[in-house]
Amino acid sequence: MSLPDIIADLHPTCLRMDPAETYDDCIMGVLHAFGKEPCIAYNYEKVLSRLVECGMEEEDVHEYFEFNIAGAYCGEQTPVYVETFEDVKPEA
Repeated sequence: MSLPDIIADLHPTCLRMDPAETYDDCIMGVLHAFGKEPCIAYNYEKVLSRLVECGMEEEDVHEYFEFNIAGAYCGEQTPVYVETFEDVKPEA
């Protein structure tokens, strides 16, 4: 069973990015926070990379993401985006 399928079984009201097939492999898990309904957490860097893979110009990706994806409130279970800093190397 895939992660999106597990989440759909355990939290059927969580919202997924559309088209789901494009962004499902960007899912990190489910966010649980006090006073908030559970919601799907996506990897921020992977979502931006996917936009470029789908044909968007790199210089337009951040503005598009902030306005059209992160800025799209769809209710309590709107997805969240986690910036992981995976590519950042700490200074010695």
